[in-house]
Order: sequence, then C-alpha cells, then structure tokens
Amino acid sequence: MAREREGRLGLPFCACGDATGQADTGIGDEADVDFMESVVGLIWRALLLWLLLFGLANLVGG
Repeated sequence: MAREREGRLGLPFCACGDATGQADTGIGDEADVDFMESVVGLIWRALLLWLLLFGLANLVGG
C-alpha cells in the first residue's frame, strides 16, 4: 500500500529516514544593503508593470 512506503507525502522530512536529500541552505553570501535595495526596486518595477498591464487591459476590454 502507498501509505506504508517511506518518503510518503504529509510527513516531516526527518520522519522518513535520513536527511541526505535535503537542500543546503544558508551557504551563500549574506544579503547586504545594496542587494536588498535592488530587490526592493525590482519588486516595485514588477508591481508597476503589472498595474500598467491591468490598466491597459481594462482600457482595451472596455
């Protein structure tokens, strides 16, 4: 039965056995102020782009 296999869905990863398949996190460089400012700028530009696209779609769709 599928529920009896190891690695089944719905369980915490550690409940299924070893942690060899887990991704390595926190191994990169720390985020500095310049990086965070560029991310905020990217999010604002993406938001404005979507707002413009929705506005244009609203004008075209009537």
